[in-house]
Amino acid sequence: MNTLVIFDFDGVIVNSYKGVQVFYNQFAKENKLIDPNILMYYEILYYEALGQPHYIWWPRVLKMLDISLREEVLDQLFIDYWYLRIKYSKLIEGIVKVLVKLREYSALVIICGSDDIIGLKKLRIELANVADFFNRIIVAGEDMDDYINAVSTIMSSSAYNKVYIINDKPEVLMYIKSYFPKIKAILAQFIDYFIDTVIYKHPFQPDIIVRNPSELLKIIPG
Repeated sequence: MNTLVIFDFDGVIVNSYKGVQVFYNQFAKENKLIDPNILMYYEILYYEALGQPHYIWWPRVLKMLDISLREEVLDQLFIDYWYLRIKYSKLIEGIVKVLVKLREYSALVIICGSDDIIGLKKLRIELANVADFFNRIIVAGEDMDDYINAVSTIMSSSAYNKVYIINDKPEVLMYIKSYFPKIKAILAQFIDYFIDTVIYKHPFQPDIIVRNPSELLKIIPG
């Protein structure tokens, strides 16, 4: 196979963000915060974009918001967050059909960031029942040091003529393109919340933007 397609997981294969919104809405109500979107802002900034674990940035943000919680309460919040995120996760509509077709003529790989708990991301991938579609799954921060090492390792494993990377986070695409400018960077905009919110606008211009998984079959021909 001369074509390599690198997928992210959250926001590209599964929509796991609904549970995040549910969690922060509940937290805001219980702690009398007027706008729960302030917490989603920091979720996107620190966790989704920068990859900082919740146990690092949560205390800092809560202190800024004048919210004081005992350590055992924070521990329970951590459990509640991941419970809701997994509970509300669902496959992006149409993604399975796309994976089935792409697998006929492409090598498919997942390269994604680590969750707060070692091993949790791979467990979530297994729960989504998509692992068998991929030649390899690499969790940056667990299997390898970072995205760049992961991409470099995969690209050097075979002589691929074309390489595509699909991610819903422009920061990640920009970072990878800075090291591998020949990779086609595809920004997946499958989830309306991340498209429409002002707080997630980013200056990076990907090679291609897709709003529906089926568009990938036109962009990545067999």
